[in-house]
Amino acid sequence: MSPARPARVGASAPPVALVHGLVPWAIAAGARGRGPAAWVETCTRHPQRTYDVATLLLAALAAARGHRGGTLAAVATGIWLGAPRPASAPALTCSVATAEEVIWRGVRTPAWSVVMFALLHAPAHPRRWPYHLLTGAVLHGVASHLGVTAAALLHAVHNLAVERRAALATRAARESTAGAGTGAAPALDPAVDW
Repeated sequence: MSPARPARVGASAPPVALVHGLVPWAIAAGARGRGPAAWVETCTRHPQRTYDVATLLLAALAAARGHRGGTLAAVATGIWLGAPRPASAPALTCSVATAEEVIWRGVRTPAWSVVMFALLHAPAHPRRWPYHLLTGAVLHGVASHLGVTAAALLHAVHNLAVERRAALATRAARESTAGAGTGAAPALDPAVDW
């Protein structure tokens, strides 16, 4: 009788990460009218919220299957859920960044996960892939050498900085067009487009 093999921690990494990698593509398809009516409506009206909720749920699944950082993801999600309304947007940004780190770097993932991470963040915009490849590689390196918590913190700070920059650009665009009498801000190039 041979001894039982111990289960590998995070043996489910590829399935959870791959499912997460497909989320933006599924949202994009739904927003283009592909799929059941309820999915199409959800993707059209709330693409970012759909992504955020899917990410938090998949992080919980990843943590339940042994990914490192599960407690960190639970605490981050709890902070978002308990945050007062005005503070909930930055809390959600940090929670989703933490959840992504638990999914993608909560186990010892191979380098190909950096490519999947880039595709996750810019499915419709190939010109953004080099930026996301670099970001994913840095986060992968930080997680490998300093741990998932350090990578989650860096990811959250990065995302908050990107959102702050977008908010400042939106405000500047509104102020410049308000003087012209149009009152409408031009469309910005957001960090994530589905």
